[in-house]
Amino acid sequence: MITPDPGSFKDPSGRVYRVTDDNNVTHILRGLDANAGAVATKLLAAPFFQTWIRKQSIVATTDVTNEPIAAPLTPHWHTVLEHAPVPFLTMPYEWCFSMLKDAALLTLDLFQQALENHYLLKDATPYNIQFNGIRPVFIDIPSFQPRGEFDYWRGYRQFSAEFLVPLLLDAHCNIAFHALLRACPGGIAPLDAAKYFYGMRVFKRGVLSHVWFPAYAERRALRRGVDTVSETNTTRGQPAIALRALVDSLSRLIRTLHHRNAHTGHWSQYTRTHSYDADSYAKKKNFIDRHAAALCPHLAWDLGANTGEFARIVASHAHHVIAADTDHDSIEALYRSLHNEGVDNITPLLLDVANPSPSQGWACAERPAFVQRSKPDFVICLALLHHLRVSANVPLAMVIEWLASLRATVVLEWVGRKDTMFRALVVNKTEEYGDYTLPVFETEVGKWFTIEDRLVLKDGMRELFLLTPKGTYLE
Repeated sequence: MITPDPGSFKDPSGRVYRVTDDNNVTHILRGLDANAGAVATKLLAAPFFQTWIRKQSIVATTDVTNEPIAAPLTPHWHTVLEHAPVPFLTMPYEWCFSMLKDAALLTLDLFQQALENHYLLKDATPYNIQFNGIRPVFIDIPSFQPRGEFDYWRGYRQFSAEFLVPLLLDAHCNIAFHALLRACPGGIAPLDAAKYFYGMRVFKRGVLSHVWFPAYAERRALRRGVDTVSETNTTRGQPAIALRALVDSLSRLIRTLHHRNAHTGHWSQYTRTHSYDADSYAKKKNFIDRHAAALCPHLAWDLGANTGEFARIVASHAHHVIAADTDHDSIEALYRSLHNEGVDNITPLLLDVANPSPSQGWACAERPAFVQRSKPDFVICLALLHHLRVSANVPLAMVIEWLASLRATVVLEWVGRKDTMFRALVVNKTEEYGDYTLPVFETEVGKWFTIEDRLVLKDGMRELFLLTPKGTYLE
């Protein structure tokens, strides 16, 4: 079965496909035309390129043009490459500050190496990067192009709009970039970015040179009737020494930027502020560990992960874990701590379960929704259900049915109405939440799942359930 990747159509020199072989193994193949194929062949033979593949900073890639798996593509494409798959596709608007920063630095490091070997990166978008655990990996091989003696970097404006400006907004203005990147497919243009940097903010590091002056130039170009500044620069050349200086200055600038409010939120302190006593907390961890060990999931989701304590337990038995939470500081803290611990099979993501990333782009398919990318086989939802019911006003039945649609084994934590955390949520609320009772919960669960195991905690105020799908859910 051959499925074109819905997000790979913009480059006419090639296309990415998912090809499932007779053994039901999915291969990630990229077809390239003659020119792009010739460049890719030289790249794969270049020592610098193989070094970055060995470092796992560029996706592992092999030429399979003459292999049987490539046969369906070779009538249409000159060269066929196979890429190692990433565990789960992520989008830049789901990354914490440090993830976007590390992806930007990887792009610049690769650009420097490309320059040294007479190549350029023709574009510079975070969509060229995916995360394998906590490791950013460059996946767009055709982005490397041979460089002429005075070719300039056409990707600079894209790098600024999609990498640099979002980082500057967070570091200098304490403005989260996630909603902006989700709403603006091409990033934040200089004219729009300049609106955030007023007064003394103009003199923050990097703002004058990378925001204010480009915005001024675009404003002048628009007054002259030129659509974009780039149209006036198509004949401008840059020697390699100037490009190296530009990339080096960008790298030094980005290394100085930091997310100012990391580790200050309530949820980022969860391991010290949760309401469990030591005995109940140990039993909760043992329940998760025992069932994760029994299942050994390929892909697990921890929804409402906080700082990832339970994601780590699952990761000790799983191939890969997505640890998602709506609190940025929790995800930032988790990403940093995973680096310190050397845990490489957890990917932290910023995600609101009540408003997850939707399908976006051309035909609403270019960037698939979070739930459409890869289905998990194990999901843990700890102390999440009452938030969805009370804070997001999602009826209990709808939450259970949505979980059933994932067709995964689920560990779900029930937080009773007498629990202090539930009572804190309903302060100043007028709704009775009549459906939020344990009997109603068990009835709704019984429609879609079988209760395989359960554990009462905190003197009956909380309970853990192990649920397996009945197979009654229909698309």
